[in-house]
This record gives sequence, C-alpha cells and structure tokens, in this order.
Amino acid sequence: MLCTVQVKLELGHRAQLKKKVTSEGFTHDWMVFVRGPETGDIQHFVERVVFRLHDSFPKPKRVCKDPPYKVEESGYAGFIMPIEVYFKNKEEPKKVIFNYDLFLNLEGNPPVNHLRCEKLTFNNPTKEFRKKLIKAGGILVVPEGAEAVSRPSPDYPMLPTIPLSAFSDPKKTKTSHVSKVGQRKKSFCYVPPGHLHSAHIVCIYSCNKIYINSVLKRV
Repeated sequence: MLCTVQVKLELGHRAQLKKKVTSEGFTHDWMVFVRGPETGDIQHFVERVVFRLHDSFPKPKRVCKDPPYKVEESGYAGFIMPIEVYFKNKEEPKKVIFNYDLFLNLEGNPPVNHLRCEKLTFNNPTKEFRKKLIKAGGILVVPEGAEAVSRPSPDYPMLPTIPLSAFSDPKKTKTSHVSKVGQRKKSFCYVPPGHLHSAHIVCIYSCNKIYINSVLKRV
C-alpha cells in the first residue's frame, strides 16, 4: 500500500502605510513570511526558502536557511513574488514554487494582514523524509481507492483524503497531457475566475509525487 503524507504551510504578509513618504518614494512597510501552523515546525523538512523580490529591489533574491523564513522591506507598490520552498529530500520532489500576491493597502484602508494556507500531499515519500514530515506535523492519509488498514499505528493517525478531481471544473479545466510512466509530467494549475484573494487553487507538480491544495483567507 502506498504511503501518503499531508503537511501544511502558511504563506502571508503584513503591510501598512508609512507615516511619511521617504525620499525614495516608499509609501509602505511590509513583511512576507512562510511558516507552519501553530503545532508544526516546518524546519524539520524545509531546507531553505527563497523569496524573489521585484528587480527594483537591491539583491532581489533573498534566501532564508533558518526560521523565521521572512523578508521585511519598504516599497510603493505591490507585485507577484515567486517563493521557492526547498525540501530536505534526497529524491523528487525537492522544491515547490508559489506565486504570492504581495498587495498593499490603499490610503484610508486598514493595514494588510493576509494569510494563505497550503496543504502539501507527498505520495510514497522515503522513510527518512516521511519521518521529517511527521515531525513537522504531517499526517498519514488513506489514498483514494486504497484498502482500509485494520490496525493503524497510534503514532500516525489515519485521515481520509479528498481526490483532486473534486476541486476541478470540467467545463473550465484544460486537459493535461501526461507522459509515460517514468518520464517527467507537466505541471497543471487552474485558477477559477474572480478575485484572487478568495480563490481556491489546485496544482499538480513534480512527476505526480506532490499535490497542492491552496486556500486563501484574510485573518
């Protein structure tokens, strides 16, 4: 029986207007971060986090090898920031990339306090990497169609998982062409229409070994 482990990540940012515009024209202070939920320490399975800022920033590639995984800066406009999370995994997948919307609040609006929750599902990870995921708060789940386990280990609680097909819209989802077994598969991402901050995103990455369920919410 295949082993599947789910673990959660939280991406978010805070932003607020400066009391006075700087000589560079900066209007906001902001901070972006990657972390685990309250009960999880992602340092167990995360090797490093790379934040790729806009090219207008000095040294736009910011690397955090230890927690807290965050970047604090000042600016005058929002932008889409690629965030790369590298895993302590000797086999694929070794990283995942998120495109994070670092938006700023307009004058007269309250400061931004935004949180985006990600659920990563690893199919059949190595024993070593599985232990790291469990230490970080990961949970073993029962894959769709798998036989029930009569005596689950008390250390690894078993939870049902929802198939990715339940999140897709057959009218709007494009067909993903998959290569033969053993070859690399193309990534697929579907974003329903509407405002980004209320979107539900489902992505497939890295040879069908990692799935990402994304939910955005404001806290």
